[in-house]
Amino acid sequence: CCVQSSMPRRDGVVLVGPHEPTTADWAAAIEVGAQHVYALPAQETDLVRLLAELADDVEQGRRAHRAGRVVAVTSGRGGGGASVFAAAMSQCAREALLVDLDPYGGGIDLLLGVESVPGLRWPDITAQGGRLGWAAVRAALPHRDTVTVLSAARGFHDIDPGLVSAMADAGRRGGSTVVCDLPRQVSAACAKALELADLVVAVTGCDVR
Repeated sequence: CCVQSSMPRRDGVVLVGPHEPTTADWAAAIEVGAQHVYALPAQETDLVRLLAELADDVEQGRRAHRAGRVVAVTSGRGGGGASVFAAAMSQCAREALLVDLDPYGGGIDLLLGVESVPGLRWPDITAQGGRLGWAAVRAALPHRDTVTVLSAARGFHDIDPGLVSAMADAGRRGGSTVVCDLPRQVSAACAKALELADLVVAVTGCDVR
């Protein structure tokens, strides 16, 4: 129909059919510049994922004028108050994602008093990175007022650097300030946060050391 009507080529065209695309279907898809071709119901999951991403892109487009930044906070010495500073900074932002990257800590959710609030912590997240939608991330994590919290749990656990990147990207695209609380121990997740950071803050005591 699009080909017969000589409709101009444009972005965002998806061809959906009830069966595996034939040669004629592929030719039509190329003619109208379709970016995706799906057969239902076999590829229903892929189509739903695409629609969700497009909806997220529309929302992010509305927020593009205030794309978020990533701030990494680290301590110059033990007990320097870096975690408290990171939590306080997140509460000063219009909207923030506070990311706890200390797998040895007790969980930064304790500092905000949301340790009993339902939601995912690092050990609960099994995604393999990739692109995450900010709306879905915010809904899955505990939050207090305008601060969404991705906390460590009680007890050691690994943190995937790929997920650190995906979470930071989601918050950034959502217009949130992403505040990463870094441990003193160097790890792949810590290195990824430093790589992504627009600003690195080192907190230490006011003494000779």
